[in-house]
Amino acid sequence: GDLDELDLGVVVDHLGQVLEQVTKTEVKINEKIQFAFGKATIDPASNDLLQDLAEVINDNTQIEFIEVAGHADTVGDDRTNQALTRQRAAAVTQALARLGVDPHRMSPQGYGFYCPLDPADTEEAREKNRRVEFKLLRVAGVDTGVTTGCEKAEKAGVKRAVVPKTAPSQAVLEKARQARGPKTVKTGKPDAVKAPVVAPRADTSKAPPKAAKPAPTKK
Repeated sequence: GDLDELDLGVVVDHLGQVLEQVTKTEVKINEKIQFAFGKATIDPASNDLLQDLAEVINDNTQIEFIEVAGHADTVGDDRTNQALTRQRAAAVTQALARLGVDPHRMSPQGYGFYCPLDPADTEEAREKNRRVEFKLLRVAGVDTGVTTGCEKAEKAGVKRAVVPKTAPSQAVLEKARQARGPKTVKTGKPDAVKAPVVAPRADTSKAPPKAAKPAPTKK
């Protein structure tokens, strides 16, 4: 297998916003997975995003193993944050497994606040740093060598995910994908539903002239 063979898949919603993008080392989501404050409970508002994410992972059978990495902001102590980020990453892997992603393709890891995207002490930075990332560790039989976690986390004793022997091969994943059969394209549905709804509204606008006829009888 060759990393250059990875199919770059993009999921677009009906507003034209890119929801997910598959690169050679990551499944990027441009929308955040939301959780209840201070908990590992996934907000129902993120259900559609997780559904799309599961479809992207399942359609790209070259993706054999993913580290699902939870990250926090600097509010709170390091031990609590690391535990929470790991619990959140585990909640995401469980949700994806319920949506049909082979659990042997994923490993949850929590990096606490050790690996910020933005080290600034601002609310904007904290919001950016609270996130879940999906790093591709093995693609089409090849270990990607992608950097997971960070040096700070490693020094604090946080171990990075490694590809286990139980990780399924692309051939196994492709068989499973074919067994599921063709999927329905969700992105086309909103437009198909919206188009006919507008026409009847235009017809009902002809009603007011009829209503004008009874007016002379009042004299």
